[in-house]
Amino acid sequence: GSIDFKRILAQKELSGMEYYFVEQDMTFDGLKPLDAIQISHNALKEIGFE
Repeated sequence: GSIDFKRILAQKELSGMEYYFVEQDMTFDGLKPLDAIQISHNALKEIGFE
């Protein structure tokens, strides 16, 4: 399923969130695992996760 990361991000201060983890079950389009996680990381940065 999909996770509404923008909604989670909107509540991060209220919840006291300090850290987050990205799980990459499998890569896509034949990417190397670290390249795939970099794409995920960049997408989260674009919506405010740092």
